[in-house]
Amino acid sequence: MEVGGISMKYNMAFNVRFDIPERNSGVSITERAGYVPAKVQIENLLNAGQRLLSYRQGLYDFEPGQEVDDDFEDPTRAPNYDLADASRDAQVASEGMKRSKHKAEAEKAAREVADKARSDADAKKPETV
Repeated sequence: MEVGGISMKYNMAFNVRFDIPERNSGVSITERAGYVPAKVQIENLLNAGQRLLSYRQGLYDFEPGQEVDDDFEDPTRAPNYDLADASRDAQVASEGMKRSKHKAEAEKAAREVADKARSDADAKKPETV
């Protein structure tokens, strides 16, 4: 049938065209469980519950039964604390860590120089018998 220069084809029982089926590679990546005993299912559910409980406990600041310091304060839970404040605090902490790292490196270098000078001075001393 042609409508406005466009031919239209209808799928009828006598002109159905079948697509070529997809070929199977022969490798099955799904688990073929079949019958799973009730005992195994219950153990799996109990293990899943334990994993869920440990995940939820990991979301808190302190472990269960751990003493919480009286002066503990989490600034991120203060009212009107937003991402800009968090970004600023993270930047200040990062700069503080960099400064302390450089300070530690400088102190280590100073100790090495002092130790070397001390060992050189000890080597130059005349031995007395």
